[in-house]
Amino acid sequence: MEQKLPAISVVIPMYNAEKFIAPCLESLFAQTFRDFEVIVVDHASTDNSYNIVENYVQKLAGGGIELHLLRLKKNFGNPCVPRNRGLNLSRGKYVYFMDSDDLLMNNALAELFTTAETYEADVVCMRKHFVFDIEADKPFPTKLKIVACPYIQPELAEIPSWENENPAERMTDLFRGKFVVMPWLKFSRRELLIENEIYFPRVYANEDNFWTMQLILHAKRMLIIPTPLYICRENKNSITRNKNSAAEHIRFIMYSILTGPKNMNLVAEKTEFLEKNPQYRYAWMGNLASWGFNTIFKDCANLQPYEVYKIFLEQFGEETGEHAELVAYLCSLINTQQKMLAVANGRIAELEKKLAER
Repeated sequence: MEQKLPAISVVIPMYNAEKFIAPCLESLFAQTFRDFEVIVVDHASTDNSYNIVENYVQKLAGGGIELHLLRLKKNFGNPCVPRNRGLNLSRGKYVYFMDSDDLLMNNALAELFTTAETYEADVVCMRKHFVFDIEADKPFPTKLKIVACPYIQPELAEIPSWENENPAERMTDLFRGKFVVMPWLKFSRRELLIENEIYFPRVYANEDNFWTMQLILHAKRMLIIPTPLYICRENKNSITRNKNSAAEHIRFIMYSILTGPKNMNLVAEKTEFLEKNPQYRYAWMGNLASWGFNTIFKDCANLQPYEVYKIFLEQFGEETGEHAELVAYLCSLINTQQKMLAVANGRIAELEKKLAER
């Protein structure tokens, strides 16, 4: 007898989430929609996360909802690898990526599945979601607030609406920040992801942007819905929110900038639109570099020029080879110029304010 495949595969990358993985799973097991599987990919956790999920696997054996647990021996620094492994293991008609410290409203999967089927959508995107501050002694939220996607036309704020199908306009909207890139706000048809090899690139930052770019270039029918269904925990220990040292954060950001061209080429090779329109590849790289360097120079705001020089030389001397000293010096010089420009802009703003008051 052929085994029935689930309608939805929920993929959860997990790393040291012992405080939150149980509430996350409980919010899934409380879903009104029951035809789904859960795939937890442990990213070489060093706490009790794996054992907690393993206990759930044993409890749920033969109970209807399938819970699969995979353990990776190596941690790759971000959720890309576990998400991709989970996608390859998935069997559902639709795939939904969720973070291990977050929660779902109990009608979430029912709403997403029904909407995707009714509208025959390739991707259903949520315009709004809930957030709540982390409380170490309270795994479940006590107060929620709604966060809405910016740049939404008021007349479309409360009704499902189709995203423009023009890839050029979609890319332009992505550059302008009109697309929310978090994967947990997207409910995607698995066949779309697998056939077009829409995977997360192995970078330390901006992986969601790369993934979303592939999604918007391959999905023909993208539906935006106004209903908030996801509950995001403001976890201060998240990899993107953790306040590391300036040197660690610079390394984190620069790696993404350095690997950006390689990842863009991999995407362009399988995307006709990007192959025929290099101006959008150029714009993407410009956005990536601008975001990266602006972030880096903010980290360096309180450092002396020689300290910036030392960080770049130590962190990227190997990558820049015989030009390491020059590149480090130029980065230090640019940082100094940025500081001078910020001071000048501040003075100009003060003068304009005084003139306006006359």
